[in-house]
Amino acid sequence: MNVSDKKEFYIEDGEINEDHQTYEVLIDHAELVALENLENGGFNLSAIDEGVIDISIIPYVDNVQYSQYTKHITIETKHILTSTFVYHMYEKDSNQLLELDHGYYNLSILKTYYIDTMIDEYTTSKKLTYTSSDEKVITIDPDGNLVPVSSGIAKITLLEEKSQLFHTFQVKVLNHIELNKENTFTITGTNLVYDKDSNTYSMTNGFSGSIKLNFVSTSTYTHVSYFSSNEKVATIGSDGVITPLKVGKTTITLLCDDGIHEPIKVTINLSIERQDFIKDLGDFFRKVRKGIGHFGAFLVLGIFSTLTYLLYLNKKKMFFSVPINYAAGFALAAITEIIQLFVPGRYGAFSDVMLDFYGFLVSSTLITVVIITVEVINYIRHKKIK
Repeated sequence: MNVSDKKEFYIEDGEINEDHQTYEVLIDHAELVALENLENGGFNLSAIDEGVIDISIIPYVDNVQYSQYTKHITIETKHILTSTFVYHMYEKDSNQLLELDHGYYNLSILKTYYIDTMIDEYTTSKKLTYTSSDEKVITIDPDGNLVPVSSGIAKITLLEEKSQLFHTFQVKVLNHIELNKENTFTITGTNLVYDKDSNTYSMTNGFSGSIKLNFVSTSTYTHVSYFSSNEKVATIGSDGVITPLKVGKTTITLLCDDGIHEPIKVTINLSIERQDFIKDLGDFFRKVRKGIGHFGAFLVLGIFSTLTYLLYLNKKKMFFSVPINYAAGFALAAITEIIQLFVPGRYGAFSDVMLDFYGFLVSSTLITVVIITVEVINYIRHKKIK
């Protein structure tokens, strides 16, 4: 607001010497103007805000007031309003000018933006307010800085308060969605095999697997929906876990859609194969050897050990002989594996100790139960005869 005026006042009586003239200025609503006295006897008024100002100018000559010559002035101050103003949108870090894309400014959650406005330099009112129609999508501060919050669409309004001129535009806040280009997805499963020619993954029936999309660390949206084209063959949960149900083929679809970007869609051909009973002959015969060589040997050992402890020792000491028998069986199983630690090409494993002991445990327990049962029956009969 730069309204200014210069006023010079003189007493109109010829008998008064103008060289001795002074005056007092009284201003009503003085807060609306700034007063500046000039060397030539005048003064400047600069308007500070809008309103009506009453000014009284009382002349003095040699310190004598001549109120009959008082001048009254009424001044109304007003803003010079803008008739138009323009704005531009910039990305804050790079100062890159943004352009509208199909009626929207496309903004990213990871970045911040600002609005630069230009109003006529002669305009005295330049008070702009900024509002966002949805602060859950984007916020804007009084200085015109925009901070995207979540994906969506919002309307931004720029209003010059005095002139009531305004601009509105829409922004589309976009998530940053990007897959790892070198490894877009990861799939796991028992005996998982990929056939490049048919572009098909196969996994063994009866064992679950899993699949997931691999996003870059800066992605702000990572929700994925999973679908199976044939749920009679295999289903897939919301966590990407694949559950085979029967032998057959299905297509697994992974969909990432935030509702604004073009959806990311990945399809995988999956074949569920039959589980072979004997798939690896070497592994099969190794298990047979362990079953016979370890479990079987200690099964026989348990028979003789238990018969010795229970039949040839004092039956009254059975309470002590039974746990001693089991302890001896476990100790022997452990010793046989410890010995293998010192044999070149062999190794000892606790799983083999337990396999040996299970063989001993089965035969010992069975015989112990039988002998105790027989003893109880004989005891009952003996009581009845008496």
